[in-house]
Amino acid sequence: MTWKWILLICLFPALSSKAANQSLSLKQALQIAYKQNLDLVLANYDYEVNSINYRNEWRNFFLPKINLTLESTTALTMGAYPGTPASSTLPDGRSTGYPTGLNGAAATLSLGEYTVFNFFKDRIRYDIARLTYTRNTQKLTEIKRNITFGIIAKYFEARLNQEKLQAAEKSLQIAKSIVRLVRSRVALGQASETELSSIQVDTNTAALQVNTLQSELETKLLDLNAALNQNSSERFVLTTPLTYTPMKLSFAEAFGWFKENSPTMRDAKLGLESARGALEIAEKDLMPLPKVTLTGQAVTYGNRYGGGGTSYLPSTDPIDLRAVVSLTLPILGPGGLFNKDNLRVTQIGLDQNEVRMQQTLIANEISIRASVFQLQQLEDRLKTQKENLMESASLLERTMNTTAGQKTNRLELRDALDRARSIELEYLQAIFSYVQAKNSFYNLIGKDMDPE
Repeated sequence: MTWKWILLICLFPALSSKAANQSLSLKQALQIAYKQNLDLVLANYDYEVNSINYRNEWRNFFLPKINLTLESTTALTMGAYPGTPASSTLPDGRSTGYPTGLNGAAATLSLGEYTVFNFFKDRIRYDIARLTYTRNTQKLTEIKRNITFGIIAKYFEARLNQEKLQAAEKSLQIAKSIVRLVRSRVALGQASETELSSIQVDTNTAALQVNTLQSELETKLLDLNAALNQNSSERFVLTTPLTYTPMKLSFAEAFGWFKENSPTMRDAKLGLESARGALEIAEKDLMPLPKVTLTGQAVTYGNRYGGGGTSYLPSTDPIDLRAVVSLTLPILGPGGLFNKDNLRVTQIGLDQNEVRMQQTLIANEISIRASVFQLQQLEDRLKTQKENLMESASLLERTMNTTAGQKTNRLELRDALDRARSIELEYLQAIFSYVQAKNSFYNLIGKDMDPE
């Protein structure tokens, strides 16, 4: 057995690795999640309900209420005594079964009360409803972004465990190869039984590590399946490698993005605008402002046995539309001229929302500054780790070249292999930590992930 053969084992995945049923890239995982993730399904239902509610608010504000009433009346005279009022409606020779003149059908079209003008109070309420609808629309995008980052985290967590398992399987194969090599040297008197026992212990330890990592990978894949709403029996091999894209945002750019797009700031802005509208309405309620309404005609068409036709209510001109000006001025009680507690409560609500806005800006300015610094530090660390990875690979190659054709230095070779594997896994772990930190930061400021 030559050292080149052992090197090939180091460079390629172990043949004993379990084959997965289906390959899955990160892009494919996200596409599945957008179609099948249950949280996103519920969010789409909420969005549809919010859209319907907003359309109803729009109709209530802009359109009058028009009602159509259909009526059918049937009244039969079952019997009438001679000389009674009921008998007078019957023709000669008939005493039962003839319909009265009120029988027939009618259709009524009526226009209810419609507010023409109440000094913009209804307009303010509609604007708040519109802002709420816009915010709910944004929340759907934010939920999708949150699901995206969650899938990325679970995907790469499983991918990291997959890398660890592959590295452990490589180490196990190398340990088995060294056992065979040392055993052959023992037979030639070039190695001791102690060396053989030592390498067998290393082999058993490597086998236990493979078993542990297989269990951990199974758990991570099941978590990914649950997030994708996939059958738990589905098995994937993850094909997208652990890589990272350096963040290009400065603190000023990130903080500006946060103020415009972050979920917390959008919620704070909605609360502030709603409080302003509520205060404006409360102030108008204390003023002697009249309300102008429009009441419409009720038009009825009836088709009866005694004759049909159209009637109006009021029974004047059929196009009679009346504008009614009403003024209600509360004196005592809640909202009265001598009780402005409601106005003060509304003012306090506005002040509270302004303070919350300031708190949100101050707290998150500190968090964003710290996150930007942390990500920059992680990027510098990744550069150093990558250089360290290249050096460890070069060291391993030199170690194998210098020991070729000489008596086996098992410990030196094992240390070089372990160091190379350890540095590689540390580098992958660092990439995973960076991706996690960056996605959490982007989620905070309301930014989607960088395009690849």
